[in-house]
Amino acid sequence: MISLPPWRPVVDGAIADDAATAILRLAEPLRELEPELPTLNQGAAGLAILFGYLAETQLVSDASDVAWAHLARARQGLADLALPPELYGGFVGTAWACEHVDAHLVGERPDVDELTTIDDAVLGVLAQPDPRIFDLIGGTAGLAVYALERAQSPRRRRMLVLVARHLVVISERGWSTPREWLADPDAPPDGWLDLGVAHGIPGVVAILGELAARGVATEIYRDAVSALLVHQQDRGESAFPATLRSDRASSPSRLAWCYGDPGIAAALCTAAVATDDRELLARAGEIAARAARRDPATSGVVDAGLCHGSIGLALCFQVVAVATGDAACADAARFWVRDALSRFADDGTVIRARLSSGGAWERVSSTGLLNGAAGLALGLLAATTPVAAAWARVFLAFPATP
Repeated sequence: MISLPPWRPVVDGAIADDAATAILRLAEPLRELEPELPTLNQGAAGLAILFGYLAETQLVSDASDVAWAHLARARQGLADLALPPELYGGFVGTAWACEHVDAHLVGERPDVDELTTIDDAVLGVLAQPDPRIFDLIGGTAGLAVYALERAQSPRRRRMLVLVARHLVVISERGWSTPREWLADPDAPPDGWLDLGVAHGIPGVVAILGELAARGVATEIYRDAVSALLVHQQDRGESAFPATLRSDRASSPSRLAWCYGDPGIAAALCTAAVATDDRELLARAGEIAARAARRDPATSGVVDAGLCHGSIGLALCFQVVAVATGDAACADAARFWVRDALSRFADDGTVIRARLSSGGAWERVSSTGLLNGAAGLALGLLAATTPVAAAWARVFLAFPATP
């Protein structure tokens, strides 16, 4: 089996010191924050994860207490609010955070498993005959992330089997995203093939790798890998376009986790480690190394966040560097950490360049995981400490619990 080496930071010295200062400034206004939502992306669940990892690194003395306070808000929201069955914006991700903080950071579980009702709700969604949207952010792949985290649940196997059933139906349709699932009013009648981790087939490949490692959906895993890699391009700025559409020629993708070669490489690493596939791991390393050589001026990066910003790139390159030992990927991770720090304001807000104003700066007040302060702080922790970034499972950039 592929054995990953211990997680290791990619920056040290003065840059690590600057990152630690930035983390503290980012975290301070989040301590007493009482978000309206309990969710993973914009709510208390994401903050509980951040402070749980701050406690793990001992960077903030009372971080454990703050993590528990945010987690209590997340649990209360699960009980009180009608949330959609989604990973980032719904009850699925909120419950994922409860499981993750309880099982992987604190090391203790409640006497009564309060998430069995969530398991049943997920099973209810998956029992529907027609597959939901299959993506990571709000669809079936996100439900699978939750099920994979529930390693001790007796319902876990059933959830994974039903996920596989949905993905078999998707595979029979050729992995395309139907027009009715797309928010774009200009989408072609036949939809498109989405090649981003957040909404497309690379995220499904990572999930299917995890399922195949557990003896589920092995018959379509290789099909999904082939359906992705057949679109790799030897020339141009990116190895993969963001989408393939019947109504227009494909164009290079930006560098990002959500869409772009670094996110695809991290997802392939997850699948390769799960299935002990050294050839696929080498392919992931090649894709990432090519992305590491790309001119930052053409990257499309305008902010510091995890989703499509510089700290998300640092995480993707660091994941590949840890898995493969590739020095170019480690160098790229260091570059994007420095870029992230350059987009950080002294008052704890994240700043970014406006695309339309020739490089002028604007402040982004988001506290969330995908695009805001919580995600930036977690990415900086991953880059500067030896504490494994297991939270990156929600980005399909870290192997799931066996």
